[in-house]
Parts: sequence; C-alpha cells; structure tokens
Amino acid sequence: MNFQDLTLDHDWSDAVRIRNLYNWTNPVLPSDERNSFAMSRKQRNDARFVGVVDGAAVSYSPVTETTNSPNGDYWFAAFVDPNDPHRESYLAKAVEESMRRIAAFGGKRGMVESRGEYEWEAPVLLELGFEKTMTLPFSCLEVAEHDYSYHPQVVTFSKFLELHPEDGVHQIWRCEMECAADLPLPFPFVETPYEVFRERILEDPNVDLTCKFLFWEDGVLRGLTTLWPSKVNPKLAATGITGTRPQYRRQGVARRMKEHVIAWSKERGIEKIFTDNEENNPMFQLNLQLGFRKLFDYEVYSKSC
Repeated sequence: MNFQDLTLDHDWSDAVRIRNLYNWTNPVLPSDERNSFAMSRKQRNDARFVGVVDGAAVSYSPVTETTNSPNGDYWFAAFVDPNDPHRESYLAKAVEESMRRIAAFGGKRGMVESRGEYEWEAPVLLELGFEKTMTLPFSCLEVAEHDYSYHPQVVTFSKFLELHPEDGVHQIWRCEMECAADLPLPFPFVETPYEVFRERILEDPNVDLTCKFLFWEDGVLRGLTTLWPSKVNPKLAATGITGTRPQYRRQGVARRMKEHVIAWSKERGIEKIFTDNEENNPMFQLNLQLGFRKLFDYEVYSKSC
C-alpha cells in the first residue's frame, strides 16, 4: 500500500468518493474538501493523502493540527469503504501513516473517531495501541415529524454582520469562545486567535454565513448554533456547536435556537439533521427532548506519538 498526497482534481474526487461512502450522513463535494485543505493549511499543519493499492485509491486520510489544544494534539481520519473486504488492513495502514505524519509535524498525540455502526473499527485501533478517551452519541432528527416556530431573537451571521460591519466579527468571536470554553473536549481548551477566526469567517469559501445562527436579544449576543446543509444531498444536514454564554444559561436560549433552525430546515426541504454530543453533555438531553434519536456512538481514540 502506497500513500500519495492529493494534488490533481481526480485525486480529490477519489478521496471524497471514499469519504462519502464511509460518512454517508454528511457527504461533501471534492471542491469543498479541496478548499477546506487550502484554508486549513494557511493556519496550521494539515496533510491530506490517499492509500493506493494496484493503482486504485482505497483509503483517504486528513491529518489536521488542533488549534484549540495547547498540547500538540492532532485530529485525523482514516476513511475506507466500509464494504471493502480488506477494510481492516487498509484502516490499520492508513492509521499508521497518519501517526507517522503527525510525528513528522512535531505533534504529541493523534486522535481519531471510530464510527460505532462499523464494529470492525475499534478492534483495529485497540490493536494499534490506541485508548478510548471520549464517547459521543450520534443522533438524527426526522424533520418532517416536528413543527417548531421561528424565534425573532435568532438571526443569521450574515444579517448580524450586515448590521454590525465594524465589530460584528469580533462580537461573534467572543460569543463563540465563551460558549466553547467549557465544552467537553479530549484536551484543555485554548481560544482560537481572533485573526484566525476572522479569516475563517470572512475568507473560507466553505463557510455559509446564512446557515450560522446567533441568539441576539437586548443588544447582546447570548448564544450561537451552526447548520451545514449538504451540497451533495440537499435533504441532509448536520448541526454542530450550539452554545450559550454562561450568564444566559438555563433561560431557554439553546432550545429556541434549535427550534428556529429546525423550522428553517423544514421550510427548505431538509429531511434529516444529524449531530453528535458528548455523552454527559446536557445538550444531548435537549436534543432528545426535541426529537433527535440516537443512531450509534462515535468514540474518540487517542495515542501518543
């Protein structure tokens, strides 16, 4: 098995084909994956490569430095076709190559998520010396089964920035950092530098500011949430960080943001919304109350270099 960095259009197409077979709940376009890599490597160490057997790509691995960790942590993935009869072998070799590249970057630890519906993954990681460090229930909402209303306090990033052209990005940055500071993570949280955040918000072609939402009341940003509608399958979407600033918690802010996003999604023909939460995070219980149903667990596995 040989490993090749991604350079040409067909390389990215091969990589994304494998990724989308593995991560069928959140398919992406090759152009977006390529843009993500170009943006990421401007700010941190990042590598993307495929494993090749007999001239055909059989695995795809993104390796990315974690900007919110002070300890030299890296996230990586080792995507393989879950129906390939050689999947365990390809996975093991892709993981070993990922760890080699993390060490070459000067990283101290590699972290990878095992998708619980693929029961063959975890034994491979354990055999390679990884340890489970976090469990993240993965859930789905059938949008058509629920009727929620819009909330006037919830606005898009794009609308907020239109109204606050001078300091809007800084306000959003402070809100997100305060919301994220106590999220359950497998490492101590470090704030994203403002200039890095600003570049992502304003220059990343993959960031759609009409799908990122803020809870704005009495002139104050109280929380935020994000939706990623799939460009490959417009009936699917993923939702990510939902957080409330500490002083406004237990006031229904997160619930109203989520209800607004579900109503917004339903109006646009989205049928399924997927998300994950740390198993002890109260947000998981809120998602269940709103109608999300657990499908399986993502499990984070870690290993020192």
